[in-house]
Amino acid sequence: REHRASDARAQLMLEHVGDLVTWHDAAGSVVFANEAARGLTGAEPAQLFGRGLFERVHIADRPLFLKALSDAAHGTGRAGACFRVLFVPAGSDGHACPSPVVRWLDLSARRIEQAGPRAGAAVVCVSRDVTGRHAIDEERERNRVEAVKASDLKGHFLATVSHELRTPLNAIIGFSEMLSGDLAAGLDADRRKEYAAIIHDSGHHLLDVVNTLLDVSKIESGAR
Repeated sequence: REHRASDARAQLMLEHVGDLVTWHDAAGSVVFANEAARGLTGAEPAQLFGRGLFERVHIADRPLFLKALSDAAHGTGRAGACFRVLFVPAGSDGHACPSPVVRWLDLSARRIEQAGPRAGAAVVCVSRDVTGRHAIDEERERNRVEAVKASDLKGHFLATVSHELRTPLNAIIGFSEMLSGDLAAGLDADRRKEYAAIIHDSGHHLLDVVNTLLDVSKIESGAR
């Protein structure tokens, strides 16, 4: 009677746990699933028996799922994995909707040594819904990638602007030094006029670059 009462309490506790609890035999087949199966997979607990849970795991995550079971059963005795399952919600008519929803589950598996007629190693798994957390992590990663991309674009922009400023500045400084230095006495009028034109054109180029930077600044700040 004590054993039956203990089993009943354990069963009652499992049925009210929000996480999916599954019991797997030595071959990895599900032999028990609690009531959380409905909320996390859209299936009745009995529908997960055998390969029912495996068939609801996203096909790309099935090797990871099987490895976690194998590591727990035949390795260290503990294993974990984060995988996707296809949740199939029921429609208004009671039948399953054709468009499943992907949910992320964080699985913790542990080997249990059984005694009695079913002696051998079994694996108990607890799978928690982490879909919301995973969405936050994905958003954070997208923001990080966008920030890195923006930083790279900013670096490329600054390098381009530096080149656009340095080239005309070198021309202005160089030719103005020639016109004002000792070599100016040996320059004829046409050469002086040529050098002055280069300085003039370089100055206008600088002005165009500065105006472009001001326009970009206004656009970024939302000014008209």
